[in-house]
Amino acid sequence: MSLYQRGKSWYYDFQYRGERYTGCIGAVSKTVAKEILTKKKAEAVEGRYELPSKKPSSMFEAMAEEYLHYYRANRRPRSVERHEMAFRALKPFFSGKRLTDITPLLIERYKRARKEQGRSEVTINRELAFLKNLFTQAIVWGKATENPVKQVRLFKEDNARTRFLTEDEEARLLAHCNAQLTPLVITALHTGFRKSELLSLR
Repeated sequence: MSLYQRGKSWYYDFQYRGERYTGCIGAVSKTVAKEILTKKKAEAVEGRYELPSKKPSSMFEAMAEEYLHYYRANRRPRSVERHEMAFRALKPFFSGKRLTDITPLLIERYKRARKEQGRSEVTINRELAFLKNLFTQAIVWGKATENPVKQVRLFKEDNARTRFLTEDEEARLLAHCNAQLTPLVITALHTGFRKSELLSLR
């Protein structure tokens, strides 16, 4: 991509002779953003583009701690707890790596490793969701330029769940049914029929 928008701001990202050029243009119109992109490309071709000093990207642990600090201040405790659990799972695998070291291939290896450890696909998806959110925030803060998790396919989840009412729940349900509804509810409880099947009974 050469020009894209995130929020209200425009960003550019292009390559010339093996060198990558990225930057934030700001909250301007698309027309103005295109003009600035053209100018930046011309500067790169003419050797006038001043590349920022290349400092190493943030370490995964440092970025995760900073992200969690931000998350705790803006989310409910239950959501924070899930994020902290995901971080504890990710930390041993990605410890010592910089954000630029975390590639789609490395994330796929993490998925495989977690499966081999016997973790469920739902659990692994939640961990990858944390990692994806972390990179999204890193981009907003200028600590990353792309989100590698977006190129990784999550597991397909089976959210089907079979649940039966307890005796107490059945009693409370029937207590709120009138004489006409009670036979239908009792039949539903004992058969699991759908509404259409119940109404078609004679």
